Amino acid sequence: MRLAPTLSLALLLAARAFADPVEVHLSAEVDASPEHVLGVLTNFEAWGDVFVSVETLRAERPDPLHARVEQKARRAGHTLAYTLVATIDPSARRVELALDPTRSHDLEELRTSWRIHGLPSGGSRIDLHVVTESGLPVPGFIERAVAEGTARTSLDELVVALHPGI
Repeated sequence: MRLAPTLSLALLLAARAFADPVEVHLSAEVDASPEHVLGVLTNFEAWGDVFVSVETLRAERPDPLHARVEQKARRAGHTLAYTLVATIDPSARRVELALDPTRSHDLEELRTSWRIHGLPSGGSRIDLHVVTESGLPVPGFIERAVAEGTARTSLDELVVALHPGI
């Protein structure tokens, strides 16, 4: 009788080990200019004020187009520690973030791309693309739900930061 639960757990762990990372694509339109949106996104030192899940933060800027952001963030009821390397492309209005390969992390994979497009109205469309994998032995549907919820929360928090009082 004990073999069935053990076998089920082993199959779950084996399936999880070969699961693909979760990809999430989201967009939002805001009345803020692309330059303002990019300015808020690249003010890494203030991310704790923008993204409420960020508990602690330390940002280093070796130059104006690159940063390293160490943070602890609350995700799905857990605090995760990780360090992101940021690359800023002002002409494309894009911010690329990836886990720093020289550091250890509480996530298996995290790559994020923020892209800001100007609208004829003077506002912006913000496109968010996230690729993530927790590395935890959880079913794929839970991994996807957490990834989608986390990405949606991040985008919503940015929108609120761009329009205080909403």
